[in-house]
Amino acid sequence: QSPLGVKLQHKHSFAAQCAEFKAADPSRLVVLRVGEFYELLGIDAVLAREQLHDMSGCFVKDVRLSVHPSKLQHLLNGLVEEAGLEVAVYEESTMICTPRHRVLEQVVTRATPAYARSGADATTCVPLPVLGVREEADGVCLCLFHMQERIVRVMHKVDMRTAMAYADN
Repeated sequence: QSPLGVKLQHKHSFAAQCAEFKAADPSRLVVLRVGEFYELLGIDAVLAREQLHDMSGCFVKDVRLSVHPSKLQHLLNGLVEEAGLEVAVYEESTMICTPRHRVLEQVVTRATPAYARSGADATTCVPLPVLGVREEADGVCLCLFHMQERIVRVMHKVDMRTAMAYADN
């Protein structure tokens, strides 16, 4: 039995990936991007359905809820602000592989209720690298963390102007 309360058909399926994310933090609802829609599965789908007052743009099949990107923020508002839940939103990476690679994009909470990718740019997901900066005696050390590709690039003795250019991009 999975943490979502549904039977898993294959270990590399969407449901298995969803269950893996749910097992990592059972207190949060899990929303995964699946092609054109966002999907919730099992108990998470049931809880989300209870919070939706307007079901337009949403499709229900068994214990799976599909939400159009234009309705995602509406769903998140109900789950976070009205029900007091936290939601982990996973986006598909740009890598084409089976199963699809998904990355945690944001945990939506009462402190951060607006999903950063909702709206017009919700159809693309190209995560920016995380930039780490540390001052050193002979300049600045920059660390670029490309989470999706799992690459770290470290640059030492960088001047402040160059460091600011990286920060602005």
